[in-house]
Amino acid sequence: MNALVYNHRRSLLLILFCCLSAVAGAQLKAGFNATPRTGCSPLVVYFTDNSTGNPTKWKWDLGNGVTSVLRNPSATYFNPGTYAVKLIASNASGTDTVLKTEFITVYASPKAGFTQDKTGGCFPLNVQFTDNSTAGSGTIVSWQWDFGDGTVSTEKNPSHVYTAAANAMVTLRVTNSFGCVTSYTSPQPIVVSNGVKAGFTHSDPGNCPAPATVSFTNTSTGAGPLTYRWDFGDSTSSTAANPTHTYATNGVYTVSLKVTSAQGCVDSIRKVETIKIGTRKTEFTAPAAGCVAEPVSFTSNAPAAVNVQWIFGDGTTSSDRNPIKPFTKAGTYKVQLVADYGGCRDTIQKQIFITAKPVAGFTANRENFCSLPAMVQFKGTAGTNLSYQWTFGDGATATGAAPVHTYTSEGR
Repeated sequence: MNALVYNHRRSLLLILFCCLSAVAGAQLKAGFNATPRTGCSPLVVYFTDNSTGNPTKWKWDLGNGVTSVLRNPSATYFNPGTYAVKLIASNASGTDTVLKTEFITVYASPKAGFTQDKTGGCFPLNVQFTDNSTAGSGTIVSWQWDFGDGTVSTEKNPSHVYTAAANAMVTLRVTNSFGCVTSYTSPQPIVVSNGVKAGFTHSDPGNCPAPATVSFTNTSTGAGPLTYRWDFGDSTSSTAANPTHTYATNGVYTVSLKVTSAQGCVDSIRKVETIKIGTRKTEFTAPAAGCVAEPVSFTSNAPAAVNVQWIFGDGTTSSDRNPIKPFTKAGTYKVQLVADYGGCRDTIQKQIFITAKPVAGFTANRENFCSLPAMVQFKGTAGTNLSYQWTFGDGATATGAAPVHTYTSEGR
């Protein structure tokens, strides 16, 4: 029995000795990996120990001035460049060292920046942006602008028109050729104010001679309060919203209006030769002659706002602007157009000749012939002061009141 126990203990000791010999004989080999190994600053890298030989201690030199005794440390690389990393692994039997040169590569991120030619104004406001970003590593390959009003651009140096009031914060995001991205937002917004639009109408002074008074109506729009500056074209001005001005001299005048808002927005309008004092001449057009009972058209050049009165010389009148008038008797009529320009009148008179409607007829000095050629004298019987068009039946034609025609072939 004692011999059996002895042999059992001897076997256990032998197994333990073999295991300890295997552990002591395993070679310590330092090793590691990392992810990511390349990227843009600041780059966070996570290291993984994969040493063999059962190390119990680790000493890292991460190449950026940072050391660690953790088994799996991490490090942040702020400066661009390449970094060597060293690991010393150790256990009770000894140490081993691994050094990996140019193991980590860090690219410089770009530095975004821009300038603009305006910091504010009235819409529509056109702002020119100029990129002054630096690439860091590589080159800048893309630009992404956010103009702060819901619109974007990918141009390098864009211009943008703001069409509504806004406090627009502009952001530029740039990417370099290594994929590094940086954004910059302007610290001050672009302040876009409501714009103004100048406009006005005026009364028609008609053909009245000076002094003539004109009323001006302001139709300008914009966020108030607004101020006004009128130039009436005769070296006089006004700051009233809806002024009335009296012109002392006959002539043609150009009127300007400048409108300014409290935010400094300005707009101007200039109407060239819009005021005519004592210079308009009434005129009308009509044919010089017509026929009894046929309509004659008369056309006035008077403005639409002017009242007109036609006097046709046959006891009839019309207030139509462009009347159509038939005359019932032949004769010479003096037609007058009277234009009333708000109390000032201008009259023009023209003469129109009305004839009875002609009745076509003619005579011929011969009707039958025995030999050719045969000469015939024709005479129109419709009257004088008329135009004639003759067709002789053999293809020939003529004009005039009394043509002579020679027939050269037989016929009727």
